Amino acid sequence: MTDSSPRIHPALPALAIAALAVLCYLPSLDGGFLWDDTAVSQNPLLKGGWAGLRNLWLAPSLNAQEEHYWPLTYTVFWAQMQLWGMHPPGFRVVSLLLHAANSVLAASVLRRLGARGAWLAGAIFAVHPVHAESVAWIVELKDVLSALCYLLSFGAFLRFAESRGKRWLVASLAAFAAGMLSKSVVVTLPVGLLIALAWREGRAARRHLPALALFLVLGAAFVALDLAVVAGAAKMQERFTPVERVLIAGRAPWFYLGKLLWPVDLVAVYPKWNLAAGNPLAWFWPAATLALVAVPWGLRRRLGNAPAAATAFYLVTLSPMLGLIPFSFLEYAYAADRFQYLASAGPIALLGAGIASLAPASGGRRAKPAAATAVILVVILSCATAVQALYYRNTAALFRRTVAANPDSKGARMVLGQALMNEEGDLDGARQQFLAALRLDPAYAEAHFSLGVLFVKGGQPAEGARRFAEAARLRPADERTFQNLGIAHSMAGDHRAALDAFTSATRLNPAMAGAHAGRGTALAITGDRAGAIAALRHALALDPGLEEARRNLRALESPTTGSR
Repeated sequence: MTDSSPRIHPALPALAIAALAVLCYLPSLDGGFLWDDTAVSQNPLLKGGWAGLRNLWLAPSLNAQEEHYWPLTYTVFWAQMQLWGMHPPGFRVVSLLLHAANSVLAASVLRRLGARGAWLAGAIFAVHPVHAESVAWIVELKDVLSALCYLLSFGAFLRFAESRGKRWLVASLAAFAAGMLSKSVVVTLPVGLLIALAWREGRAARRHLPALALFLVLGAAFVALDLAVVAGAAKMQERFTPVERVLIAGRAPWFYLGKLLWPVDLVAVYPKWNLAAGNPLAWFWPAATLALVAVPWGLRRRLGNAPAAATAFYLVTLSPMLGLIPFSFLEYAYAADRFQYLASAGPIALLGAGIASLAPASGGRRAKPAAATAVILVVILSCATAVQALYYRNTAALFRRTVAANPDSKGARMVLGQALMNEEGDLDGARQQFLAALRLDPAYAEAHFSLGVLFVKGGQPAEGARRFAEAARLRPADERTFQNLGIAHSMAGDHRAALDAFTSATRLNPAMAGAHAGRGTALAITGDRAGAIAALRHALALDPGLEEARRNLRALESPTTGSR
């Protein structure tokens, strides 16, 4: 079905959609950095000038908190750091503007495909609360940036399909490459294009296969590069059997659809579901997911091709995040709202078309119920998103809500404890959360680590060192733990032990500037002046912003120090 709504200038609904998006997220714009926004706020490469930018592209192992090769995302972070430094609202505004652009682009792509209700779908995409995690969480810039590249590539290819102009194909390939350098979920684009073109053109869409093959080759090259970086990072901790992966992937699409249709209790870490393969009920969800594919396909003569196309697009675009492919967040939860940011466009497009189809093409009285339904839906979703955005102003608010909904999540309790300790100075509340996490898992290294931080903050560095040592025993390849162990030993006056810990940290991650600085200080105190100078110089080469290291180096290099 084609869009036969009254002709109005496209700029008007586009501006309305963008304005809706901005209004929904205004409550979150004055928020701070959240949980793993440390990948931005504590990333020396983003503060390291042109050398840092070069290393983002050419030395990805130095980007210690990112296990993937997504340099374009971090280039945008780098540019923002140069413009407004450690000012979170600036980062939040950029993500919001990208989301607003994505909402308009989604509507534009649907209009070019000839879908009904395209502008309504764009408005729903702009104000749906399930997108709050991607929009209001600074580190999730990769979601909105990669989606922007995806939609630009999608639109350019549609123009190529209509005109056969090679410049549009080149533009589409370039945007696709940019998307892959932002977040590799974009790899599903050629299949998504084929689904959309088959819906519009039927079997004639086969003529686009040679051009789409170029995307497959390019995507495979970027995936191979990303996997090489992931293997080098060696950060994957989750371990699931093939059967467990099937059970996760079988239930996840229904979980995501449920949140799209009834977006309540949206939290940062969802409860894990039971993966007991011996329970026959565990296989209900994989069977239901197969039915989700088969039923719209089988009923396409009665319902048309749109439900089958929307469902296929949804599942294909979700597929990299369903759990069949390993990724580290599965350690925390099997699903996250941000994973369906791009994929949600499929069901939302179907919903927009369904509401639009309630109104006859000629308008009249029957159009009023459809218009009222659209307005009520957009208003309700807008209000829900404005409320949801409030939780993303700080980590404590976000994870209080998460722990209330998911009290058995050790990860959520750990993050809440860190937020109580660092944002609110509530050391007693933080300790309760860390101990609750250890009751859930006595071998939880991150909880031992966080207790170490808490004891150091509370003036008990020796007890902090004991906790850090236990965390180091449980995860001997984590450089951050050894760095903090060195700091605790230094504060407790055990500088030999501190030197050993800092040395271990620098061996695990040669780019850890703080560990080199700590090692330099320990070397100076233990009498190795030359080694201390070398270590401090190396630390400042990695992060010129280490002022204490600069002062220590200046003192060591002064003639007075040298004569002692």
